[in-house]
Amino acid sequence: MLKLRSWIYNVIIYMNAAVLLLMFILLIVQVFFRRWLNDPLTWSEEIALLTMVWITFVGAYQCTAEDSHLKMSFLKNALPKRLSLFLNIITKIIIIIFLILAMVYGIPLLEMSISRYLPITKLSMLVPYLIIWGSIVLMLIEVALQVITELKDAIVKSNTDNESTSQGGKNE
Repeated sequence: MLKLRSWIYNVIIYMNAAVLLLMFILLIVQVFFRRWLNDPLTWSEEIALLTMVWITFVGAYQCTAEDSHLKMSFLKNALPKRLSLFLNIITKIIIIIFLILAMVYGIPLLEMSISRYLPITKLSMLVPYLIIWGSIVLMLIEVALQVITELKDAIVKSNTDNESTSQGGKNE
């Protein structure tokens, strides 16, 4: 499972970098066509918007996997270790509930977006909404795996602590 998780994360990083590069090149080309050729591209703004949606939401997954979202850790740092772990797990469970709700309530939006199209490129609106929905699914899986890992580590640490205290710390 860790290999698959790591593989997905690495693929996402490289894909996000490629999409960012695509967006940069697309905007440079658009400026060139508009400024020097006086003939702006009609489709470039929509594609740039799609790349921005991709970078934002897939980047949110990347931040979830790295556990690098903005957070206030002063409370976590001030609490005892066990209570801090409990608070962290409860917080992640709340995030899981939110992501499940977003995923479930996003399905009707996906269904409605199939018949709607972007005005210039005529791409289905399913494309940007599917990027968002897919990112939510990836974040849900990642946060669930983080909770499982933290619970497993806490149980192993608890068992290790219990074994060392049951021996009484005797020197033999």
